[in-house]
Amino acid sequence: MPRVDGARLLADLDAMRRFGQVGTGVDRTALSEPDIAARRWLCGRLEQAGLTAAMDRHGTVLGRSSGSRALLIGSHTDSVPRGGWLDGTLGVACGLEVARALGGGVDVVSFQDEEGTFLPCLGSRAFIGDVTPEEIAAARSRDGTSLTAALAAERESLQAERSAWESQRDRRQAELTEELQEFERRRSELEEERRALRATQAKADGDLQELAGRLEQVRVEQQASAAAWRTVTNGRGAGCCGVAAGRWRALRGCAMQWAEPEVRGRFSPVRLPCRAR
Repeated sequence: MPRVDGARLLADLDAMRRFGQVGTGVDRTALSEPDIAARRWLCGRLEQAGLTAAMDRHGTVLGRSSGSRALLIGSHTDSVPRGGWLDGTLGVACGLEVARALGGGVDVVSFQDEEGTFLPCLGSRAFIGDVTPEEIAAARSRDGTSLTAALAAERESLQAERSAWESQRDRRQAELTEELQEFERRRSELEEERRALRATQAKADGDLQELAGRLEQVRVEQQASAAAWRTVTNGRGAGCCGVAAGRWRALRGCAMQWAEPEVRGRFSPVRLPCRAR
């Protein structure tokens, strides 16, 4: 069974009261700045509730559900000068909460100028086609402002805001385009760096393979050299020592033959250490 969220309803009423709040009441006369601000806020809340919200040319806000048939609930959100903060607003907020609770089949409305600042029941009468262009042209507030001028000023304000929004949108779009181009440029640079790194890695891999081959060749040569050295020292060591000793004795004999007698006495037989393996 659908349930109404009382806390959410009170929060909406409290938020609406802040538009034009004066003491314990509100001053939110039709087409005033607080009135238009409150209606725009209401459009946002209706959209959040899943309704399609819009403000017509007279300032009436209508939130429509997706079905072909719906129950219309609402009232008005404009006030008399220093009016009550629940007057009219309670009906609109309750309609919004019912629409949220049921999840469909409910439209919500806030009629414009029900309090008669310019033309009593302007929104509801226009809603059923009961207002003539002559009445709108003749309608004026107590301070002499015409309804036509007030509606034109509101349209100009909306157009100015729309132009500002479009300008901001275009500026942001240009910024995003520039950021995207910078991203693409940086991506291309990184891609080039990645290809260069791949080429460097491939060359390094080739160099490492070549170095590994050379190291293996050196290892084989070292093993062969060690084996050859062991062969020489094991098989021919004694012979080499004998040849060296013979050459030393011959050299000593030659020196003794030509040396003076006093020099000969200084030489003594030398035995070369030679151990056969």
